[in-house]
Amino acid sequence: MAQSIYIMMAVKTLETISGGAKLQGGEGIAAHLYMFADEGDDNADKWVFRADASSSQLKLRNYASGSWEESIIANGNGSVELYYDNSK
Repeated sequence: MAQSIYIMMAVKTLETISGGAKLQGGEGIAAHLYMFADEGDDNADKWVFRADASSSQLKLRNYASGSWEESIIANGNGSVELYYDNSK
């Protein structure tokens, strides 16, 4: 398998590796993986995984209301929080 590397602003952000792909934010910057269903033509089609730079959290967010809201937060070495309409 050929390796592909994508560089943004002098930082390697996306790289294909033997087991899949590696997504990485720059120093002190969160990493984001956006997923848009159905051509992303409606707000409810938009989701993002976010690995926070400073809090050791992995967040799943949705854009159904027209702004990013929490759906699930996984805390590193800790709990998992579930949200409904951006509230625990």
